[in-house]
Amino acid sequence: MKNNSLIGNKPTYYLTIQVMGGILIILGSMAVLSFMDFFLIMARIKEDYIPMAPDTGLIFVLYGIVLLIEGAGKPKPKTRTALIWITGMVSIYTTLKLIQSFLKIDLTLENLLFPAREMLNQFPIHRMSPITGGLFLLIGIAYHFSQSKKPDQQKLRMVNMAGFIIGNAGVIGFLGYLFGTPFLYGGKIIPMAATTCLCFSALGLALVGMAEQESFITKFFNRSTPRGRLMRVVLPLMVSAILIQGLVQVKLISIGITDHAVLAASLTLIFSIITPVFIIRLSKSIYRDTERIEKERNDAQRQLLDEKLRLRTLIDSLPDRIFFKDRDGRFIVANNGVAIHTGFLSPKEIIGKTDFNLYPKELAQQYFQDEQTLMEIGIPLLNHEEPSCDQSGQIGWTETNKIPIRNKSGKVVGLVGVSRDITASKKMVQDLMEAKVSAEQANQLKDYFIANLSHEIRTPLNAIIGFSELLKEEIEEVLPGIAEKYFPIIANSSQRLMRTIDLILSLSRLQTGLFKINPVLMDLDAILNGLVQEFRLLARSKSLELTYENTVGKVVFESDEYCVVHSISNVLDNAIKYTYQGYISVKLYQDNPPSIKLDIQDTGIGIKEEYRQKLFEPFSQEDTSFTRKFEGIGLGLSITKKMLDAIGARIWVASTKEIGTTFTLQFPLKPEASDG
Repeated sequence: MKNNSLIGNKPTYYLTIQVMGGILIILGSMAVLSFMDFFLIMARIKEDYIPMAPDTGLIFVLYGIVLLIEGAGKPKPKTRTALIWITGMVSIYTTLKLIQSFLKIDLTLENLLFPAREMLNQFPIHRMSPITGGLFLLIGIAYHFSQSKKPDQQKLRMVNMAGFIIGNAGVIGFLGYLFGTPFLYGGKIIPMAATTCLCFSALGLALVGMAEQESFITKFFNRSTPRGRLMRVVLPLMVSAILIQGLVQVKLISIGITDHAVLAASLTLIFSIITPVFIIRLSKSIYRDTERIEKERNDAQRQLLDEKLRLRTLIDSLPDRIFFKDRDGRFIVANNGVAIHTGFLSPKEIIGKTDFNLYPKELAQQYFQDEQTLMEIGIPLLNHEEPSCDQSGQIGWTETNKIPIRNKSGKVVGLVGVSRDITASKKMVQDLMEAKVSAEQANQLKDYFIANLSHEIRTPLNAIIGFSELLKEEIEEVLPGIAEKYFPIIANSSQRLMRTIDLILSLSRLQTGLFKINPVLMDLDAILNGLVQEFRLLARSKSLELTYENTVGKVVFESDEYCVVHSISNVLDNAIKYTYQGYISVKLYQDNPPSIKLDIQDTGIGIKEEYRQKLFEPFSQEDTSFTRKFEGIGLGLSITKKMLDAIGARIWVASTKEIGTTFTLQFPLKPEASDG
């Protein structure tokens, strides 16, 4: 319960308690004022009914005030304390009245407070009966239970039962008045006044409302079973028949119309015919609805079972380990993944076990502590990596997601977990880290080598080239044949080694970002004329024709001159190197302004189609054998591509094996850069 008053959250309970409290105050006030003839008549209802005793009326007024305060909402602590004291004093007073009825001693000063009136016919007036006192005592006990600081379901049921007993006592007493006092008091009359019976009925109903639940009889009638439906129809019908029969019989006998026995037999016969007919007709309708509801329930259960089977199939088919645990860490659901991982034949064998039954003690203790912390704070554990152990005892790694499960009141009662083996991926990450470290070490070694390449290799090589030239001049005079035969080999090999070093250094600067672009205005036509003249001598040495064609005229643009010249020179050098016969043509043209294109076409050996994908990769060569015909280490085109990329230019190739190759270079120009 959320408050100590035990008033239900339903607005109907508040209203019921307040209405019942108003009835108690009205009827009780008339009894308190019954020393006046006007109020005495109202307190009796009818002349032959006994009136309510004044002290009984005062108690009902007090309880009416209590109900009005309770029905208005949660009372303040001081108000609640006052209510408990009031009901406690009432309970003490009624206890003394019960003792007085046995000892025949006035323990309550009743004769002083409420002087007795004269006898009214044969009825005793203005005295609380023992039954009334007992019911008041039961009411006081029930109310104090309702004020417990920690009310539980047991106390709620006791309050509910007390309300049921008190309310039905009032109904039974009032029925006595309707049927001519079948329940006698002292052999003469009903033990309670008619208004007292009505007040107890109202007070009993209010107690049921304060218990925030219906009485057990009402619950029995509210069940959605065939018995409950039948009771809701048959019992009220039978009670109504009995009441109608009794009232008619009493009325007719009172005016002397017919004999009591004949009338009773006639009414019994009539109602014994009418009642079964109604029951049969109504039961058909009830059980027809019952069959429909039963069919719907069976269909729902079958559908629920199918859904459960599908869900179970899905869970068991997943490669992950899926499980549910209770608050103590026991498995209540597990899939095939858990069974396979722990070495069991079926997930059913795992139910009821804990991690301590499945894993080594150290791992199980770690799992248990993590899960208990999760269920205490109620926060999911997501993407948590933890060590695991399979059935063979091999240690691995698991990525786990664990989420707390709550009941309707929000209390954590367990958890659901999904675990995935990540041993292979962890090993892959570790291997990658080791490979990364090795690569970084190799890269550092490469940087160190390149940093020392210029000084440790190039400098001695320059000395070799220089002194070989001096040595050649000396030997030419003595041994001209030897000088002419061997010194060109020394010079060519030295130059080849020097070019290789220059290429490696250039590639290193381009890859590390140390290469700086220096844009200047240049005349591309003039550059091409100079390069063609320079390479024409080399082409003629191989009996090749080198031509140049310009269809756009003078082209002036801003770029890095070293990159432009070096790139074109590399392509021209390759064209002459890989061509045995035919020609090399250089053509400058424009077909997609504002860029300009340069085609370098040869009739050489061509390039295989499968090698073109790797043509611009560093150290790539079509022929990688040690007996290859052409020298070089495969860096020229790679450096050319990187230089052109650095200045925003492009290069691509078209080639047919044994027919020839065409390299196309595209340079970006501003619209005003070309001059026809």
